[in-house]
Amino acid sequence: NVNCAAPPYPSVARCYEVGTLIADAVRAWPDPRRVAVVAGGGLSHSPGDARMGLIDTDFDERFQALLESGSPEEIRALSHDEIEATGSSTAEIRSWIMLAGMFSGRPFERVSYEPIAEWVTGCAQAIVRP
Repeated sequence: NVNCAAPPYPSVARCYEVGTLIADAVRAWPDPRRVAVVAGGGLSHSPGDARMGLIDTDFDERFQALLESGSPEEIRALSHDEIEATGSSTAEIRSWIMLAGMFSGRPFERVSYEPIAEWVTGCAQAIVRP
């Protein structure tokens, strides 16, 4: 679990690093079974505050493009202020960032993205191939 609900939030760089550490632990595991990893969290959204209903599609698209690039430097360069500016609950993208750390350098493949007004959030799906 990643604290995405209330300050103090882990830094973006820390989330990415924890992802790399999890990947190291999985690789070191002597059992030959395969491992599936799932990360979830909304993109831009602000439930219950003055910005509720705002879906920052520009940020959502840019964030997805960062994941699709697979660039660790660009992903880690996201700042908390930049994330917070797009919505009070956009902090949830930290779980996506952790996943990016687990697959460091591998690009995400976008499956879908839609700003869903009724859910007041940007929703996306992506996969990372081993």
